[in-house]
Amino acid sequence: MKKRRDRLKKSLANALLIWILWSQDYQLAPPDLEIKNKLFEPHDTFDTKTDCVRTGEQQAQKLAQAWRSTSYGRGRVIFSEDGLGVSLLIDKFLLGTRYFCFPSNFDPRGPKG
Repeated sequence: MKKRRDRLKKSLANALLIWILWSQDYQLAPPDLEIKNKLFEPHDTFDTKTDCVRTGEQQAQKLAQAWRSTSYGRGRVIFSEDGLGVSLLIDKFLLGTRYFCFPSNFDPRGPKG
């Protein structure tokens, strides 16, 4: 009976979860090669993680398309293996955006206060 109750609690908690699409922009440039601008930005909410991931992939594709159309053939667009991250490499300068899907009970910016 206890196992059944625990499973029911877990499935109810999952049903109530909202997924949030976050992005994190970054830049990497000489001479220090230190990653800059690593702030998380929330974008939208979703009922399922699948919908959140799908939207993150679409956003990465749109960003890549915009970069291709404005970089005048300079640079190279690079996608992460999972399709949720995209970077533009021009000479020795790298800028990019990575999308993440986190449940609503997690804030990647850390604790407030």
